[in-house]
Amino acid sequence: MKRANTTGRQLLLLWAILASLCAQPLLAGDEDSDTWPQYRGKYRDGISHSKDLLPSWPAEGPREIWRVAVGPGFSGISLSGDRLYTMFAADSTDFLVCYNAADARELWRYPLGEMFLEEFGNGPRSTPTVDETTVYALSARGVLCAVDKASGRALWKVSFGEKFDSETPQRGFAMSPLIDNGLVIIETGGLVQAEGEEKIFNTNIAAFDKKSGELRWQYNINPGRAGYCSPVAVDWQGNHRIVFLTSRKAIAFSDDGAVAWQAEALPGIVGMPVFIAPDKLFVSSSLDLGCKLLQIDASGDSVQVADVWANREMKNHFNSTLYHNGHLYGFSNATLKCLDAASGDMRWAKRGYGKGSVIATEQQLIILSDRGLLALAEASPEKFTEISRIQALNGKSWTAPTLVGGRLYLRNQSEMVCYDLRKP
Repeated sequence: MKRANTTGRQLLLLWAILASLCAQPLLAGDEDSDTWPQYRGKYRDGISHSKDLLPSWPAEGPREIWRVAVGPGFSGISLSGDRLYTMFAADSTDFLVCYNAADARELWRYPLGEMFLEEFGNGPRSTPTVDETTVYALSARGVLCAVDKASGRALWKVSFGEKFDSETPQRGFAMSPLIDNGLVIIETGGLVQAEGEEKIFNTNIAAFDKKSGELRWQYNINPGRAGYCSPVAVDWQGNHRIVFLTSRKAIAFSDDGAVAWQAEALPGIVGMPVFIAPDKLFVSSSLDLGCKLLQIDASGDSVQVADVWANREMKNHFNSTLYHNGHLYGFSNATLKCLDAASGDMRWAKRGYGKGSVIATEQQLIILSDRGLLALAEASPEKFTEISRIQALNGKSWTAPTLVGGRLYLRNQSEMVCYDLRKP
C-alpha cells in the first residue's frame, strides 16, 4: 500500500509539471503579452506579464499616478495603447467611457441606454473588449455595440431583446464579448416559445461579424437562460476552440459554430472556466456545490469525459479562479484559497478580504478585497504570505484589478485609481 501511495504522489507531481509546461506555449515568445484588452487580460486568465515590479510597497503604498471619480457599475478596465476603457452609469444612463491612460483625462463617452438598476449595485456589469480599431461593449440590458475606439462613434449595435426576444437576467447581462477570427462571440439568451402567460427561454450562443454586426451563427440550448459567464478561446489538443459554460454544461465550438464537444459541468457558474492545457477544464459553482476538474479527450473519433477530481473547496461567487504554476488561486465565497490543480487538495486558506478578487504576476498575487483593501502576497502554494497592504478604495469593490506595463488600475462604484508598481 505504501508503494502504491508513493506512485500516486509521483503521478500527481508529474501531471502538475506537464500541465505547467503545456500551458506555456500560449505565452512563450509573445513580445506583446503585457496587454489587457479584455476581461481578465489578453488570455482571459487573470495573469499579468508586467516585469520589474516592486517586491514590496512602501508603508504609504505605491506611487499614486491619478485618481478620478466614476459612476456606479462593475465593469472591468481594458487598455489598448495609451487609452483606457470602462463602463459606468451617470445621469440615469449607462455609458462606455474612454480615458487617456496616462492622466485619466476623459476623451469620449458613448451612451448604452437607460441605467440598469439592481439591488446589489446599479450600472453596467460587462467589461469592454478592444481590438485594433474598435471597442465592443455589452450593456446590462443586452445591447451589444461596436464603437470606433478613436472617436467614440457608433459603428453598429444589436439588441438581444429585439433580435432574440431575450429576457434580461436577474443581475443584468454580465458576460464580456469575445473577439475571435473576425467574430464577436457571446451568449444572448432568447425566447423559445410563449404559451399564454408562460414563456420558455433558451440559452442562445451567437457569433456576429465584428465589422458589420451581422449574425454569422448561433446555437440554442433549450430550455435555459442567458448566464453570467464569459467564454474563452483556447488551443484544445491542437485545435482552436471557443469554450462556454452554460447553466449546466461546458461546450466547445469550432470556428464555424459546430459543437466540437460538450460535457456536464455544474449549475450556478458565474466565474470563467479555467483551461489547463492540453485537455482539462476547471469549473466552480457559486452555489454550495464546489468545483471540479474535467478531463475532456477530444483527440479521437469519440469524446471521452472524466472528472479528475471534485470537491467543495472552491466556490467562486462573482470573480474567477486563476491557474499559476500548477495551482489554482481564487476566492471561495469570502475565503482566498490555493488548491493543487492535480489533486484538488487545498494548500492554504486565508480569510480577511471578503468576497474579493485576485490576479497574478510571475511571483506575486495582487488581491483587492470587497471593501477596497489592496494587498500584495507571494504566489506560493507552500503558505500564504502577505507582503504589503494599503486601503486603495472605499466601499464596495467587486471589480478585479488590471495590471499593464507595471501600472495597476482599480475601480469601484465611485472611483478609479492608477498606481505605479514598477521598480524605480
